[in-house]
Amino acid sequence: MPIRAQKSISNMKNKSIQQRGTYLVRKIGWLFVLILVPQAQGAVINFTDLPGGGTLPWGTILTNQYATLGVNFSAFEDGNPTNSYLSLIGNPANSWSNWNITNNIIQADILRMDFSNPVSQLEWETETYGPSQVTFQAFDSNGSLLETVSINSTPDNLWAPTSFSTSNISRVDAHQPTDFWQWGVDNLSFVIVPEPSTTVLLVLGLMGVSCRRRHRT
Repeated sequence: MPIRAQKSISNMKNKSIQQRGTYLVRKIGWLFVLILVPQAQGAVINFTDLPGGGTLPWGTILTNQYATLGVNFSAFEDGNPTNSYLSLIGNPANSWSNWNITNNIIQADILRMDFSNPVSQLEWETETYGPSQVTFQAFDSNGSLLETVSINSTPDNLWAPTSFSTSNISRVDAHQPTDFWQWGVDNLSFVIVPEPSTTVLLVLGLMGVSCRRRHRT
């Protein structure tokens, strides 16, 4: 066989081996990615049951009891931090309310949820105890407003389903309609948006470098 033909066959074999090698690298790389990428986690909070077991009695000041699920709760009155409590009126048990059980005159202007990681599919139920609307605002990690939802419950729908359509929510502020107006939130649910780990990013980078080198050769 001529030398030129032998070289051509050898080059074709080498190219085939390189292609199979590139395919194998990609397959192994994607396998690592599937193993290492964190999965989305859902959370449901009914303001009665605790994540690790046990229950919260009504009248509890709500703060970090659900921190293991990735959310903390706070309240503000006239721009200053105040307490927010679990109300006895819920669906069906406790709810998170702006009512101050130690001072019936004070109703928190803002109830706030802070998420340790961005969330999506954020849903809950709202009871406004009347026709006035409660306004909910969703913010990202930079404090930029993502979405605004206003809602009021009715006698036929005391606990009105409420939700955000946006994702990557890091904070929610719920605004009281007027001073001295009581309202509550119950049955909160959300999905934590997984962030790619450093290891996953490194694997993807190595896959790209390997494929590029094989392509050049």
